Amino acid sequence: MANHPKESDRRSKTLVILVGGLCLLLSFLLSVLFNLKEIAAFLIVPNKPIHADIAIVLSGGTVPRVLAARDLYKNGSVKKILLIPESNGGSEIDRELERLGIQLIKSNELTQRILEASQIPKSDIMKLHDSIDGTINEAKAVKAYLENEQLMLSLAIVTSELNSRRQCYIFRNVLMGFKVQCYASPYTKFDTDKWWNFPRRSLNILVEYLKFTANIFVLLIYEN
Repeated sequence: MANHPKESDRRSKTLVILVGGLCLLLSFLLSVLFNLKEIAAFLIVPNKPIHADIAIVLSGGTVPRVLAARDLYKNGSVKKILLIPESNGGSEIDRELERLGIQLIKSNELTQRILEASQIPKSDIMKLHDSIDGTINEAKAVKAYLENEQLMLSLAIVTSELNSRRQCYIFRNVLMGFKVQCYASPYTKFDTDKWWNFPRRSLNILVEYLKFTANIFVLLIYEN
């Protein structure tokens, strides 16, 4: 019986998130009647000149993101790179390939090799200890890491184009005591022109809006 109020609160919050998602979906469908290109363009933060102490490479689609962080380091826009490890759990396909004797390069190993081949000193490469599930949890982990190291520095969040608006919003809300800049990897170009004619692009945009809605509600409800 003691768990019923908590269960009721959890259901109420879930309902709020679902209703918010449906409202955003409805807005999305209605806005299709007006400016289709802007719907996709809104999700992408335009890149500006970066001047930061650390480039934070978010997990997911790591290779394009680490290449972008490398470029920022090479041109002097950032001084260090902080990596968030990918999950070590391989898929069933990965395990089957390994059973066949096919050697796979793990994502974290590949990231390290890219930076080493780019002649970036190990002293300028930092890593979180564990992989993190979800951007909000990534932002919390980065904040805890920097505070533990007593590093109150300016940050450049390196992510993919289509995720940039949402993920930068999250980091700016979680790391309010830090100067947070955003940088969308130029290796992840998303064509916003006539995306509505391509089912996969349309699905990617819809999913990103739903994620954005859910993240906003989590930050507003669960974090306060």
